[in-house]
Amino acid sequence: MMVRLPPYLELAAELRKHGFVEHADNLEAMPEACDWLTSAEFVHAMGQAIISFQREHPIVPADLQDMIDRCMEVVKSVWPEIR
Repeated sequence: MMVRLPPYLELAAELRKHGFVEHADNLEAMPEACDWLTSAEFVHAMGQAIISFQREHPIVPADLQDMIDRCMEVVKSVWPEIR
């Protein structure tokens, strides 16, 4: 099965644009930090990072929320039970 990755670099750019630099840096560093994971496991880790960000920042600008939603669609296509 081919696993589609979420557009995490685009999400990192949106995070950076809205001043969430530390979160953007962490997202950009994930592939290197998670190089031993399968692509499905990487998608799960990405989803967990996004969920953690959303819990910390429940209200964000609409364009950033749209990008988060797009990424989570991809995550949920691989991990439908992720919360």
